[in-house]
Amino acid sequence: MIDTLQVKIRTPTICCVAARKKKGTWGGYREGAGRKAEIENARRYSLDFEGTQMEALEEIAAERRVSVATIVREACVQYIARRRRK
Repeated sequence: MIDTLQVKIRTPTICCVAARKKKGTWGGYREGAGRKAEIENARRYSLDFEGTQMEALEEIAAERRVSVATIVREACVQYIARRRRK
């Protein structure tokens, strides 16, 4: 004799806590609220550095308490200014 299996269909559950949260009615929705962009019209670019170069950049950034990206941007600005003077 074959046993009959009963299958219950359940609604899918949401496993992520963030997905279950509802949007609140406060914080960050006001005009001009939130963190301001550091750069206007920013574009992303990926660069590869030698290990020693990256260590030097990280050291400089730590001394000045800024990000490595800030150091690279400043170096680019200086390089471009020098090139335009020639």
